Amino acid sequence: MLHDDPPVAQALAARGPLEIEHLRLDGARDLTALVACRNLKTLELRGGAPEGLDMLASLPALRRLRLRFCALPDVAPLARCAGLEELDLSFSDPEDAGPLLGRLPRLVLDGLPLTAEAREAAAAASTPGHRVRRSAEPDWRLARRLWEAGTGLTFGLYAGRPLLVRPGPGSQPGRVCDHIAGVRASLVSRAMRATARSPRMTLPKVRWLAERPLGTDPDDGNPLDVGDARDARAWVAASNLPVPWREALGRLLDGFPTLWWARKRQGGAAEAGLPAWWTALEATLSHPEPQGASWVCFDGPATARYALGPSPWVVQGLPALSEHPGLVPVGERVDGARAALLIEADRPQGGAVFELSDGAPLRQRFGSWPELLDRIGVITNEDGERFERLAGAER
Repeated sequence: MLHDDPPVAQALAARGPLEIEHLRLDGARDLTALVACRNLKTLELRGGAPEGLDMLASLPALRRLRLRFCALPDVAPLARCAGLEELDLSFSDPEDAGPLLGRLPRLVLDGLPLTAEAREAAAAASTPGHRVRRSAEPDWRLARRLWEAGTGLTFGLYAGRPLLVRPGPGSQPGRVCDHIAGVRASLVSRAMRATARSPRMTLPKVRWLAERPLGTDPDDGNPLDVGDARDARAWVAASNLPVPWREALGRLLDGFPTLWWARKRQGGAAEAGLPAWWTALEATLSHPEPQGASWVCFDGPATARYALGPSPWVVQGLPALSEHPGLVPVGERVDGARAALLIEADRPQGGAVFELSDGAPLRQRFGSWPELLDRIGVITNEDGERFERLAGAER
C-alpha cells in the first residue's frame, strides 16, 4: 500500500515491480509505469484522477480492479481488461457504466451519480453470471441530485455508514479521500441547496453548513420544507392558490432554476396581521434558500433592493403606516433607504401593492402580487452573489 501520491514509477522501482501481485495507490495519476507489473493480480486506486487507464488492459494477470473515490470521466477503456473478475468503482464519478455492463462477473457501482437511464441499464444487465451492485434507490437519488446540482459531491453507504465524498482529490495524512462519514440526509440537502452560492462545493464548506440550523424559519421558528426547483413546481401545482398566482410562481421558478426554495408547514401570517391567502402562499412557496438569498430587484441590478415577506417591524421605521390601516407591510428596502411595500389585506386574492417611502406620498407600485413576482429580475444573497432572471421566463 502506497500513500501520499508518490510517483508511481519511483515507488515501483523501489519494490521490484515484476514481483508485485497486490498493489494499492492513493491519489495516483499517471499509471503508465504499471505496464511492468506483469504479475499484478489486484490493483486498488483510491482518490485522485488516474490517467492512462487503457494501459491496464496490458496486464495479463489482473483480476480485481478497485477504483474508489476517483475522478473517472471515461470508463470505456476498462472494458478492454479481458481477464477482470471484479471491478469496483465505488464513490467515483462516472454517470454511465454502459461500456462495462455484461462484461464482468462482478461490477460494483455504489455511490455513483448514475443517470436514471444508466441505473436502469445496470439493473437489466445484472444476471447470476454478471452481478451488478448499485446503491439503494433513496441513496442513488440523493447522489444523482447532488451531481445534477453541480456540487461535485456524491453520496452512498460505505461499510453500512452514510458517506459524502468529493471524488478526485488525492489523499491527505490519515485520509485516503476527501469525505464526511456518518453524514445526515439533512446535510446532503443543505449541500445541494448551497449550490446556488457555489458552483462546486468543498467538504470544508459542507462542514460549515452542517453547523447551521436546518429546517426552521429563523424569524418565526416554523418548520420548513426545502427543495429544488422541481420540488417547488410540485408544491405550486398541488396548491389551491388562484390560477394567476400559480402561473406567476411557475414563471418565477423558471426564471431562477438553480435556486433552492422553502415553504412553511405552518403559516405565521396571522401574527403579522396578514390575511389567510398569505398563509396559503407561504405554505406553497415562502422564500429562496438560504433565507439570506431573498433580496430582490424589480427592474434591473442597479435598482432598489428589497426583502420580501411579512415585515411588521417596519412600522416603527415608518410612522406614516398608521395612516393606511387597510394596508399591511409585505416587504422593505434593504439598501439603506426607509421604504416598505404594502398590500391591500382585505381583498380575497390580494389587491394592489403600494410603496411608502420616508417623506414621500403613498404610490401604487404593482397591480397585484403576481405582477410583483413577474417583475423580479434579480435575486442576490448575503454573499453578494447575483442571480439574474433567465430571458423568456417573465410574463
